[in-house]
Parts: sequence; C-alpha cells; structure tokens
Amino acid sequence: MEPQEKITVSILCMAYNHEDYIRDALEGFLMQEAPFAYEILINEDASTDGTAAILKEYVDRYPDRVRVLFQEENQYHKVQSIYEDILLPLAKGRYIALCEGDDYWTDPHKLADQVAFLEEHPEVRACVTNTEVLDCRSNTVVRRVNTSVKAHALSMRGLVQHLPEDGFQTSSLLVRKDSFALPKELVADTFGDLSRAVYFAATGGFWYLPQTTGVYRYFSKGSFSERTYGKDRETYHAQLDDLIGFLKRAETYCGEEYREVFEEEIRRQTVFRLILEKQYKTILKEYKPEFRRLDPKSRLSVRIRSWFT
Repeated sequence: MEPQEKITVSILCMAYNHEDYIRDALEGFLMQEAPFAYEILINEDASTDGTAAILKEYVDRYPDRVRVLFQEENQYHKVQSIYEDILLPLAKGRYIALCEGDDYWTDPHKLADQVAFLEEHPEVRACVTNTEVLDCRSNTVVRRVNTSVKAHALSMRGLVQHLPEDGFQTSSLLVRKDSFALPKELVADTFGDLSRAVYFAATGGFWYLPQTTGVYRYFSKGSFSERTYGKDRETYHAQLDDLIGFLKRAETYCGEEYREVFEEEIRRQTVFRLILEKQYKTILKEYKPEFRRLDPKSRLSVRIRSWFT
C-alpha cells in the first residue's frame, strides 16, 4: 500500500489471549485481493500469553498495513466499546470490517465483493456473508450460521427471533463508517451483535450475501461461548434480564412498525426467565402461545414441574 493511497476499508480487530488463533486472523486479512487500499487496526488488550509477540512480528513485517495498539492495562471493562471508543476514531476507511482475533476469513475476495455490493446499493447500511461455525471442542465445522443460498435483506423478525435464514456472524460484517456508531438507546453490553443488526435493519437496510467467507470459532479459549456455557442460574438470569431490557428499548426506538416483532420476542424470553424462577403455573396460564413453541422436552418438563409447585 502506497502512503498516499486513500484507504477504503478499515479492518478492526480485538485481540486478547489469542496466541493460538491470531495468525489465522492476520493471514485472512492480508490475503485480501481488492482494487483498493485497506488497513488493519488491532487492539491488543494486555494479553497474558504470546499474542503481543505475534502481533509485533506482523507489525515489523507489514508496517504499512498493520497497526496495533498495545495496551498496558486491559480495556474491556473500562470503555463501553473497544471498537467504537478505541479503534473507530483511528480508522481512515469509508467502510468498517470487524473480526475478532479468534475468528478468521477464508475468502480472498470477501472485502472486494462486499464493497462492490455497498457501492452499488447506497441505500444499504451494511452487509454480511455466510460463516462456518468451528466447534473448538472437537475441531470440526458443525454448521453455517445462515441456511439461505440467496442474497436478501435481513428482516427485523428474523434478526430478533434468530430465524435460520437471517442468521449472521459479526466477523463477516462490512458497514459504512458513518453508520457504525450506535444510538445510545440501542447500546447493549452483552448483545452488541444484535443491537447493531437491529439498528441497521431499522434505519436503512441490512443485507446478506450467501457466499461463505470465514470461520467463527465456537468455544475458543476465553471466548464468550466458553465463559458463559453451563454457568450458574444467576448468570443466565442476568443475561436474560439484559436481553429483555434491550428488546424493550429497541421496541421504543424502532416504533410501531416493528412493535409486534419485539413484543413476541420479549414474551418468549420472559418464559425462559420464568422457567429459571420456577414459575411454571404462570407460564401455563399467561404464556400459552409461547409455551406451545417450546421444544417437546421443555414443554413436558414445565407441565410436570407445575404439578409440584
């Protein structure tokens, strides 16, 4: 990349204790073949393993392309968002791509194809592609995040209710820089992917492109999936409370057009909270439609437990 070139895409990456994965992420960035310049911005969040040393190696090899902020103290709980508060102010590109340090891209044309799509569709805020899910416990690809083979606009209902044809993973996201920052009403500590998707869908369009361009590592060391799987009831309860709170704020922000979508999902998530609280009779009496949509095993469990409470 020549110094005078204007940067089209800024790739933002968060890295923390990713020594086993960060090379794959970096190679996926550097393999991109595009008719434009792009930059790689990484926040190295005071890792305690060898992540920083690997990143220094790449900075030395690609000083014109790779920029790393080496933090002396972990910033994760000190700012609202590492992407928005730390990396975005440094980004020079017109478009923003995201990928955490334990995920990686496999398609060398990912950025070129997504930029071309957004250039052709100025009314669309952001687009995503399909992504493979790699279960790190077995080191096998278990599924793709989206079941559709056709490009389409992701629906609010599909995003909020997690329908398989509207699934996406953040490592595939490309968004216009001026659309990246979230309004305060939609900021969410735990559900950043969903809050950003809701914002895009409500305010200008969010599209899915069917090509598979990367891999999301599920249960990678230190990841959200590993840290939260099988946790105690209090942790799960707090997450449900956070999600329901976000859905209520989003319902207000998005207005009447999407009110039914959010109310349905709020009731569905409330049933999960009532199960934790052992309020089985309340579910059977006040949440009959949501009860019928539970899987057979859960329905049987709720009925049996309601006899003894």
